[in-house]
Amino acid sequence: MTEPRLRFTRDVDVAGAALLYGFEGWTDSGYAASVSLAFLARQASAEVFAEFAPDDLFDYRSRRPIFHVSNGVSQGLTWPSITMAEGRMAPARRVVILTGAEPDLNWQGFSRTVAEAVEKLGVEKAVGIGAIPAPVPHTRLAPIIATSPDPALVEEVGVLQGSAQVPAGLQLAVEQAIADRGIPSMSIWARVPHYVSQMTWPQAAVGLVETLERIVGFEIDLSELARSAAEAKAKIDEAVRQNREAAEYVSQLERLFGEEESAATAERLATDLGSVTGDQIASEIEQFLAERSRDEGPEGHGHFQT
Repeated sequence: MTEPRLRFTRDVDVAGAALLYGFEGWTDSGYAASVSLAFLARQASAEVFAEFAPDDLFDYRSRRPIFHVSNGVSQGLTWPSITMAEGRMAPARRVVILTGAEPDLNWQGFSRTVAEAVEKLGVEKAVGIGAIPAPVPHTRLAPIIATSPDPALVEEVGVLQGSAQVPAGLQLAVEQAIADRGIPSMSIWARVPHYVSQMTWPQAAVGLVETLERIVGFEIDLSELARSAAEAKAKIDEAVRQNREAAEYVSQLERLFGEEESAATAERLATDLGSVTGDQIASEIEQFLAERSRDEGPEGHGHFQT
């Protein structure tokens, strides 16, 4: 398979910039990565300068383009895309933001193309942004962990102790390809309460952006994102209060939160939580929010916007 085509729409000078990247899909629990990168792009006034050819990366039967129609009049198609944009964070930190849908095809070629492009652009550090479901309570700040081929970079953020073999997302392939070119490369991950992982969860985005602020070196006003996080948490708090099993489940997670994760902890978690699962709680919370949305009329919604 040939390397995916990356088309530059204009010349840019981003030498010394930090690359921030993430992808919609499997490693975007609670949409935390997407929310974080969209927020950062607005704050940086980022403008697109390059785009991948979608035909090289997507199976349109699994990720179909969106058809726009009004009163029977066709208004065009929006195709899945992956773009690179450049902007500036305060006080003077240049950033390149790579975002889009996780491709269906050609991951290795895509990763090599990204790594080659950022090397030529003179990017000095790359940070992937992702989010994964985890047995953590929504009442606590979202824990942030890191991965990197370089142990020193992991120590800047924190590590989930232990060894594991798990299916990988594209973000990890890009992380490795960039590191192979000698550019400091790492990923940060928000651990999102698994019972809200299918909803927009801005609290995890707050944790991701705060971590980026520290390790990349910029200043940012988080008040907009913090308000969204508080509103989302208040709705889940209300939903949990309305359901005794959900309240007990969250209380168990709170008691276990912060313990060293190990096989013993995992076994205890399964024992303590009994037959109630995160999926069951998530279903009941979504049902509660949907019912309240109907009661509130068209202005109510079950997913939280930023």
